[in-house]
Amino acid sequence: EKFGAGRGTRLAAAQQGLQKVLVSLGPDVAIDIVAFSDHSRSWHGSLRRLDDAAKKSAAEFVADLHPGGDCNLLAGLQAAYRDPEVDTVYLLTDAQITAGEIVDPAQFAAEVSGWNRLRRVTIHTISLGTRSDLLRQLAVDSGGVPVER
Repeated sequence: EKFGAGRGTRLAAAQQGLQKVLVSLGPDVAIDIVAFSDHSRSWHGSLRRLDDAAKKSAAEFVADLHPGGDCNLLAGLQAAYRDPEVDTVYLLTDAQITAGEIVDPAQFAAEVSGWNRLRRVTIHTISLGTRSDLLRQLAVDSGGVPVER
């Protein structure tokens, strides 16, 4: 969908933001990138340190993202939580859950809260183009920061 004052799509805004972040991160940082629509797919499948080759590969993964079907936010977060080393998630989405096992925002928040009783993963949320009570709640409940763009 168009984003802002017709300057581009939400996906393009997300890609530009991610590319800027990748450039700014040093080799001591370990990341993975999880894209989600009907399903999720990871850039690496686990956290990876960002040496020059990894940074190039991650940038290519981001550049190759294309809009796809529905928004299965649960699949995206489940993929992030699979790696036991993950302690922080930056969740960038328009927050319009349209697919997956849980689409009700209250049930979704309760599910993630249950995961965090054991994991204590901080979730920072970036809501693109829409205000989202769900994203705000996920961030606040986990000690993260909600941002709306």
